Parts: sequence; structure tokens; C-alpha cells
Amino acid sequence: MVYLKSLVMNFLLIFFANHVIPGTMIVYPTKLPHIGGDVMFAASLAVLNMLVYPVLRLLQKEVGEVKVAIACLILNFVAYAVIKLIPSSGIKIMTIQGYVILAFVVTVIGFLSNYFEMKQSQPKNPSPFP
Repeated sequence: MVYLKSLVMNFLLIFFANHVIPGTMIVYPTKLPHIGGDVMFAASLAVLNMLVYPVLRLLQKEVGEVKVAIACLILNFVAYAVIKLIPSSGIKIMTIQGYVILAFVVTVIGFLSNYFEMKQSQPKNPSPFP
């Protein structure tokens, strides 16, 4: 259930951030029967942001907040850099400020969802003895 909440929260916030942040433009606005590139991009980036903590947890035993934040930062800045290079994705980034603000906002969203997941998966009262 945590993953589903994380996915929905990431998708909605990424979708609205793509539409609201200045410096970005939706090339083909979404009409309800038609699924545009902006919806597909938001869904795929939401899935990637949702999987940051589980993948780091598989690769390492101890995962801290700093590692999750750095992974989210790299993931989102690279994703929006790819969008900047591929104009047919449904989202067009017009300015460098739009790129930085959008990637940073989505990074914060991804970090918060992974942080809440990380706090729920840790034991409540760890034993002081090994």
C-alpha cells in the first residue's frame, strides 16, 4: 500500500508541476480520451521516483537520507535533461530556470515520498543490543 500511495502522490505532483512551473510548456495538452506525452512522462518518472529507496535498499544494507536525496537529485535532473533534448516528449522546457526549478521541485517530491517509505520500513524500537 505504501508503494501505491507513493506512486499516486508522485504522479499527481509531477503532472501538476509540469503544467504549473514557469519556463515549461506542454506541447500537446492532454484531453481526457487522449493520453498525451506529458501524462506518460509523469507516470514513468513517478515509477522511477517510487523505486529509488527499494533499489538502494537492494544494493546496500544501510541507506540514509543523504543517499536517497542524491539518487533522487541525479534521477530527476537527468530525466528532465533528456526531456530537454527530446522535443517530441510532450513537454518542452523553455528556459534554464524552468529546468532547474522543475527538476528541483520533482526531486523534493521524490525525496519526501522515499523518506516516508524509509521511515515506515525501519523498526519502531530497535534493540540496543546486537
